[in-house]
Amino acid sequence: MSKKWISRGFNIIFFGVLLLLVFSPSAKGWLLRQFVNIGLFNADADNTDVTLHTAVDLGISDASGTLFRTSSLKGKTVFINIWASWCPPCRAEMRSLDELRRSFTENKDVVFIFVNEDDDKQKAIRYLKDSDLDIALYSFSEKAPSNIYSGTLPTTIVIDNKGELAYKHDGLANYNTDSFRKFLSGL
Repeated sequence: MSKKWISRGFNIIFFGVLLLLVFSPSAKGWLLRQFVNIGLFNADADNTDVTLHTAVDLGISDASGTLFRTSSLKGKTVFINIWASWCPPCRAEMRSLDELRRSFTENKDVVFIFVNEDDDKQKAIRYLKDSDLDIALYSFSEKAPSNIYSGTLPTTIVIDNKGELAYKHDGLANYNTDSFRKFLSGL
């Protein structure tokens, strides 16, 4: 084979992979998950996107339609992740979020709520099942304040045991780290 054909073959493969990454949420999610796994997007509890210590009371419903408010969880630390199944950064962080949630199963003072923003909840349920993720599906029962959720996916917030905002981050992050687990345990 000549160098010309090798070069063309490489270009075809390169652009094929590039097109796959541009048009496939699964492929983008997989690539971003590799970056999460190597620690490129680790969450930093000291670096947050908003002013903290403001009271937070969100209306949420579970998969069966039962409504509740986050204020009813006062006394507990509440970790809320807002995601969608079509969102590649959301897909990239879901495995680490599930592992983080599992690491707190014995700690009843930390509650995990995964608010799904899919228009078709069946797609979200199918994604969780296909990905073997044991995550309960929640939805906002009313519009969240823009200082909490502006539409950026994924968005993660932590409400401390006093019902106040303790952490907020818009975008992809790995929360399943020793330092973030320590942060959650200390609230």
